[in-house]
Amino acid sequence: MRVRVWVLWTGLFLAMPTAGAQQPQGSIQDVLTRLEDRSPKVRAQAALVLGAMEPDEEIRAALRGRLGDSSPIVRAAAAKALGHRPSPDLLEPLTEMVRDPDPMVVKWASWALRRSLASASRLRITDTVLRISGTREAQTVGRIFESELLRALLSSEGPFELDPQESTLDFSEDSPRSPDPGPSTADVNRWMREGRFDLAAIDGEGKGAREDVPCPLKISGTVEMREGDREVVVQATIRLVLMDGYPVLEGRANVRVAPPPGDPGNRDEYSLEVTPAQLRIEAAGEAGRKAAEDLRRRLRQVLQDGRQEEGGA
Repeated sequence: MRVRVWVLWTGLFLAMPTAGAQQPQGSIQDVLTRLEDRSPKVRAQAALVLGAMEPDEEIRAALRGRLGDSSPIVRAAAAKALGHRPSPDLLEPLTEMVRDPDPMVVKWASWALRRSLASASRLRITDTVLRISGTREAQTVGRIFESELLRALLSSEGPFELDPQESTLDFSEDSPRSPDPGPSTADVNRWMREGRFDLAAIDGEGKGAREDVPCPLKISGTVEMREGDREVVVQATIRLVLMDGYPVLEGRANVRVAPPPGDPGNRDEYSLEVTPAQLRIEAAGEAGRKAAEDLRRRLRQVLQDGRQEEGGA
């Protein structure tokens, strides 16, 4: 009974809105001090209050430190607070948190992880792995689906880019891409004059500054095709997967393609009948485009509908 009451209290506590009802009281240093309190309840409350404050490096560092707290309610509160201030540099610590033994920690770490991924300005696709079923033309279907999926992700404005070293596809006609040369010498000198030494810091190989580093991702997915006498149905699911194998976000597509309506009796010798192979190609391409569209929409909603996401995280 004690365990059930504690879990219920924990859920209600973390479900409280971070902002509004929890206006910061006292100075930041006062709240940071409470973050070191002996009571897990006090530490968790302090983490949520910090999540409502204007973020700075001290607050971020303090909250990141509490991701390793001995109390699961504090770890969950820290993850929730960081999720309200998402940043790509949180991907690594949050990825570790989604494997926490406590389900409440996993819930809020996963929510914060999705929001941190959505906040990244560059998402680099390093590999695409698809499993095709339901058709004897799996290789053709997979190639068409992958091509249209990646074209849709790369051609529109957004964070996606293709790793030039890993890609076996040629998009040179649509959107030529070359390896990122890094910032110019003029950029680095300007950052130095402005005192932005963190941006001007050159890595060990001297290839460029650590600004806007792309987040590497893989795409995995399943494409199921059902072929009838007069139509082809495709159901596809694609996932953005972190390099350690953790799936972060999912997109779906459900496509049904049939020949255009018409009276077979009106055909003459010049009419061309749509073949099953053409239907498969059309369905696979449309499914790839729709899956990319759905994935982009979900990525935008993670940040736009943060409050709604909390309720379903």
